[in-house]
Amino acid sequence: MMNFDIYRLIRMLLPSFLWQPIRLARLEAWLTPFIDAWMQYLLWREDVMYEAHVTAQVISIEAYLNRRFDREQKRIEVMDANFDNRVFVALRTEPYEDCIYGDGTFVPLEAEMQAQGFAVIIPADLEPVAQQVSGTVDKVKAVGTVYTIVIRQ
Repeated sequence: MMNFDIYRLIRMLLPSFLWQPIRLARLEAWLTPFIDAWMQYLLWREDVMYEAHVTAQVISIEAYLNRRFDREQKRIEVMDANFDNRVFVALRTEPYEDCIYGDGTFVPLEAEMQAQGFAVIIPADLEPVAQQVSGTVDKVKAVGTVYTIVIRQ
């Protein structure tokens, strides 16, 4: 662990006969910017370590989004969604009606039909951070998974 007590370190670097209260207070005041930067680093490190352990499971994504964007009330939900408006891409020999035809050629991507999807439901007061929620979900979701963000009124 990279945590250490900066006030103890100040005392250890000074000889004991220089441990007057005014001198120690002055050294602590001079080192305040370093102490503030160190505390910010520790908070950033904790967030990055938590993000590294987030998986593509629904409960893990939901916990991470709530921790990051709605820490007190935990109102963000992740649910399975039914995407009826998906466009299927099929071969010429496959009998699908809703296909992309393009300029007379078919694109063979049959796996698009089995795409799993989910919905991220956020409350209306978190709508300003919906773009950040989308970016965060893009980082942690499984490849090939589609999702939508729904704003609950």
